[in-house]
Amino acid sequence: MNWLPYDCWTIDSPLDVPTLVPALKERIEPTKWFRTFWSNKHTPLEGQIHNGGFSASRVIHSRNSFLPILYGIFAPKQGGTIIQVRMMPHPVVIAFMSCWLGMAGLFALTGIIAALDGEDWMIGFISIGMFCFGAIITYSAFWAEAGKAKQIISEVFADIHKHEANKPQHPTA
Repeated sequence: MNWLPYDCWTIDSPLDVPTLVPALKERIEPTKWFRTFWSNKHTPLEGQIHNGGFSASRVIHSRNSFLPILYGIFAPKQGGTIIQVRMMPHPVVIAFMSCWLGMAGLFALTGIIAALDGEDWMIGFISIGMFCFGAIITYSAFWAEAGKAKQIISEVFADIHKHEANKPQHPTA
């Protein structure tokens, strides 16, 4: 069980990078800033692909600041490629929630110290609530989407492997 909104894993592919990149470009569309609710002609992921890797997120028809972003790095190996995948929220969300949780934690600590000295404890109580609220929102919103994103990227690579295995091999002269 991860307490932080971060996960990493590897996918072992029998395909080389020059084969993976074009196949991945067919399955990950460029990021769009606006989507209509009724459009359903899209791939399940959007993002950017380059020869060294990719960054992608799930296509949703709403807004979710905690939507996981998948960062993949291609590492060539003998007889294939290892794809190292990291999944985390957008860096701006990480910065904002770090400030939120840091300030709420600081005020909670100040309130607890004040309460131990016999002073007003209400600011500490409110700050503990704000800290818990921010932590629960971050945790639940990220991990609710993380399982879906991990499943989709795994299905994308499985589809690429199946499609490439069924391609007729052209003999080289």
